Amino acid sequence: MFAERLEENIFALRQELLSGRYQFGPYRHFKVRDPKERLIHVAPFADRVVHHAINDVIGPIFEASFIDHSYACRVGKGNALAVKRLQKWLDGDPDTYVLMLDIKKFFANVDRNQQKNRR
Repeated sequence: MFAERLEENIFALRQELLSGRYQFGPYRHFKVRDPKERLIHVAPFADRVVHHAINDVIGPIFEASFIDHSYACRVGKGNALAVKRLQKWLDGDPDTYVLMLDIKKFFANVDRNQQKNRR
């Protein structure tokens, strides 16, 4: 629906951002099994356009400060490259250990009220 009136919607977003009136919309929530059950939160499409616009500006600033061996959510990096790099480091070294963990329900337990109170 956003694309049906793309130019009009982009200009409206721009005007709301410039005037300081832009407000993020409510997220949609649903569960998936991947293979364990996870709750997914999806921002409205217009918000995702704004997220990408912000990332286009501040992304390079943050990218310049990251160490080379940080792989998550980075262009040209990712899990596959991280695994490949780790395998290279581990090759032939029997005294190397790796801790792999997952903090159960971490994002589900983030105190969002605390974040709202900071605004």
